[in-house]
Amino acid sequence: MVWAEDPSNPDTYIDVTDIVNQNQYRCEASSLECRVAFTDDDPINGEKTVLQAGEFVEL
Repeated sequence: MVWAEDPSNPDTYIDVTDIVNQNQYRCEASSLECRVAFTDDDPINGEKTVLQAGEFVEL
């Protein structure tokens, strides 16, 4: 799964896997984390890997 930092709540992540698979997004310059992966697909307890920085914007 692919996750994005929720801009309205930076401590929360939203599942954006389908949007990413359809290439219907862009990452705008920002200090947020645009695309993130977690071990075991667990954003609460998993180890985070930032795949791309920026604000996730669905097209």
